Amino acid sequence: MQTKCVGCMLITPKDEVLLIRYNINNRKKGKDRGKWGNPGGKIEESDENHKETMIRELREETGIEYYTLNVIKMKNWLQCQGTIRIYSLLVKEIPEVSLSEEHDLYIKINIKNLHKFDLTYSFKKAMEIYQSLNYY
Repeated sequence: MQTKCVGCMLITPKDEVLLIRYNINNRKKGKDRGKWGNPGGKIEESDENHKETMIRELREETGIEYYTLNVIKMKNWLQCQGTIRIYSLLVKEIPEVSLSEEHDLYIKINIKNLHKFDLTYSFKKAMEIYQSLNYY
């Protein structure tokens, strides 16, 4: 299958992760409305590669410019039969966020507390892979 979407997880050395919530009033999001996940979206024709899609989606959904992040390590993998590529970025710190209209809340939280949130399916899968691989 062809990769259709790209996601980005921002994680600090202290296991803090950025979560953004899909706006509860956004009817386009269907089953993901009100759920928490990571920045990401569909690959557009103008994107030269998957990394460029990740950079664009991170900027559009959070206002964070990739090139201003202090990235310590970057890993990526395919999930959902290869239709989604996830980038995990180990960053020194997660900067402040300016959300798009697609989202209504964000939080920086320790990975140990993720069970307290209603997470999107793709984010749950990404975290399972991230934790099983013990990437950082």
